[in-house]
Parts: sequence; C-alpha cells; structure tokens
Amino acid sequence: MKKHNIIAMALTSLMALPVIAQDSTPAVGDILQGINMFTPEEGDPAYKVKANEKYGTQWGVDMAYGLWNTEKVSDVKRHNNLALLHAQLNQRLIEDKANGGTWLRVEFSGSWGLDRESAQSDTFFTEAYATASGLHADAMGPHEGIFPEVALMQYFAGKRACLIAGMVNLTNYFDAVSIANDSFSSFTNDGFVNSTILPLVDSNIGGILQVELNRNNYMMVAVSRTGCDSGYNPFNSDYCDGYAVVGEYGHIFADGAATLRINPFYTSTDVDMDDGTGERRRQNAGLVASIEYTPCDPLTIYSRAGFA
Repeated sequence: MKKHNIIAMALTSLMALPVIAQDSTPAVGDILQGINMFTPEEGDPAYKVKANEKYGTQWGVDMAYGLWNTEKVSDVKRHNNLALLHAQLNQRLIEDKANGGTWLRVEFSGSWGLDRESAQSDTFFTEAYATASGLHADAMGPHEGIFPEVALMQYFAGKRACLIAGMVNLTNYFDAVSIANDSFSSFTNDGFVNSTILPLVDSNIGGILQVELNRNNYMMVAVSRTGCDSGYNPFNSDYCDGYAVVGEYGHIFADGAATLRINPFYTSTDVDMDDGTGERRRQNAGLVASIEYTPCDPLTIYSRAGFA
C-alpha cells in the first residue's frame, strides 16, 4: 500500500499549572512524582495557587488533526480525515502531605472520522506510516472514544512507594522516555512512543508497585491481564485469557541529565491454533533496555534495544 500526502497538526500539554524552575537537587519522592503526576508535587511553593490545584485536580489534553491519502493495490483511492483527542486527569481523593495521598487516575482517548469516506472507528493514526505494532501507544486510540485507564493511586512510605490498581495503562509508566512518550511522537511511528517488544497493554485489569530506592534509582513491577482489547469490558472473562508481568529498573545519572531503563517481562496467553487443534498456551519472555541523555534543553538523545 502506498502512502502519501500526510499532514499532522497538534496542540499538546495544556496543563493546569505552568512549568516553573525547580531546585536541581532531587527531593524524596521526586522520581515517582515525575512518572505519575502532571504538575509539581504537593509541597512545591507553586502548588495550590488556584482553586482546582487547591483541591488536587491535575489535567492534560492533547488534540490533533490528521489527513492522509492511500492508494490500495486495487487502485481504489481513499483518504482518512481524522480528529483526535487524548486527555488525562489526576484527582486527589484523600490528602496526605507526608505520604502523597490517594488519587484517582482517568484517561480518555479516541479518533473520529470527519467524513463518510474516512474510517469511523478501529483506525489507528500511525497506520499511515506502516508501523509494526498495533498497540494503543499511549496517545490517539483506535476506537471512537475509550478509557485506557481508570485506576486508584495510593502513595505511602513517605512518598517513596506507590501502588496503582484498577484498569491500568502500562504505557503511562514503563519505558516512558521523556521525549518519546508523548502524542507528537505517535504521529510518526508508535515504535518511538513505547517499545514494540514490551507487552504494555491498556484497558486491562492490573496493578503496579513502584519503589524509589534512593535519589538516583527506582524499581517498578506490574501484573496485568492482556486479553482485553481497547474499548472492551475488562471484566468479561471471554476477552481476558492471558496475563503479563513487566518490570523496570531505572538509574538516573550525569547529574540528572541521563536515565537508563531496563525492562524484563513475561507473558502467558492462549492462542487459537491455525490447524484447528484448539487453543495452546503460549509463553514469552524478554528484556528491553533504553537510555536517554539531555546534553542541553533543546536536545535529547535516546535509543532502545530489546529481544523476546
């Protein structure tokens, strides 16, 4: 299939709180706050300036418009004219300044065809670039509006640990390279957003445990079902016939300018065999590593490698 005439425009990160300069010396809990939260943690002087911040409301919105033309083998021309939306909300339910509190996390994502010729659903924007992965990729979803994540987030141990449970989106936490895991990158190739090897599923029931070991090291582990596709009911066992275990060890060095991430994983799923012999349990394990380095504010370099 030939692809041409690709146009993408985006407006991203409309945050409830402006970014401010902070002390370069990390505080306890800064690593987990940086992974999970959208605005500075409680205790920051800029926090609770407005009413929504006073009550612990944090949000971010990405919007985009995309148009591409395709020419199929049958010479039937078609275009996809899409509007896309991705929104996230953190709402504090219980305030606990010493430990970080209890939060509700909600994520909404979708794409909509703007004319009859455009696909109205099941359309992943990056398919225009012939990507190898069909993952949700943490940005514009393949359905007409889905909730990739609805989960509770509980901090404890003086902000050094956090437990997230519910319908989770693993792409929000694992392999989250700062310059790659955003909506702009997903317009070019979803492999730039998250590793296509890691089983980072969304819309499935699971849990994540995060521990900040010290100011330069952290660890995470997640257990999640894998069989529920985006937009389906994760409580329906007919769709959920597999699970995944994903870990991450992160090391921050070069005075905070560089991060090394190592992700081991294991999956177990039931696969329908083509020879008509029914289902077979398929197991898979592997290791992924990524490194990013920011030599100066306008430039970040990163690389990924992995095997399964």
